Amino acid sequence: MSKTALVNALKKHDLEEVRAILQKRPELKELRLDKGVNLLQFSCGRFTGDDPVAASRQLRVAKWLVSEGFDPRENYTTAPGDDGEAESASVSLAWYSVA
Repeated sequence: MSKTALVNALKKHDLEEVRAILQKRPELKELRLDKGVNLLQFSCGRFTGDDPVAASRQLRVAKWLVSEGFDPRENYTTAPGDDGEAESASVSLAWYSVA
């Protein structure tokens, strides 16, 4: 089970695959992706508002990750220019977990 397999499972919001990978490779829970986001933030980063099935799957993965110790209140701070803004910004992705 690789980092690539985990990223792909998160992109597909495949809870069973995410769970299986992290059970076999628990050290991957510490993985930081795209600009330093954790697995919960990465999983919640894709807009699924126009796809109820994907949104439901995304929420299941988010809830499971929270149950595994990921903090939905953890902030992610962007570097200046990362999000198109001139200044850095601190963003909490907690609202994704309950949306």
